[in-house]
Amino acid sequence: MLNVLDDGYKVGMLNHGTVKDPAEAERNKLSAYRAFWSITLGGAEGLYIDEFVGNFAPGKEADLVVLDWNAGQAAQAWHQSLNLGERSPTTMQQASDLLFGIMMVGDDRSVAETWVMGNRLYARP
Repeated sequence: MLNVLDDGYKVGMLNHGTVKDPAEAERNKLSAYRAFWSITLGGAEGLYIDEFVGNFAPGKEADLVVLDWNAGQAAQAWHQSLNLGERSPTTMQQASDLLFGIMMVGDDRSVAETWVMGNRLYARP
């Protein structure tokens, strides 16, 4: 899904230069928040299974992927450019920047854990 988000952002940016209306051009750009919503709750809503999965609301099934925002060589450089060190983001902009970095340079190395029905099925060594 990370590769799909990367490609979706690129397609939106290609269209960005051809659209005359600035508001429409801005809507075509895929923000990090919109992108990750589309592969979590948005996808669940599209499949009509959002009462079961898609976010961390109480009572929902715990099917999730834990992403390491510091994984992979390209992600390392992005992370270091944000000057956060080992701290977590403290602002919405920092969180958006980290999600955008994962979206653009993330790959299978970004997956730290996978959980299905509350059970961890994979943990990166």
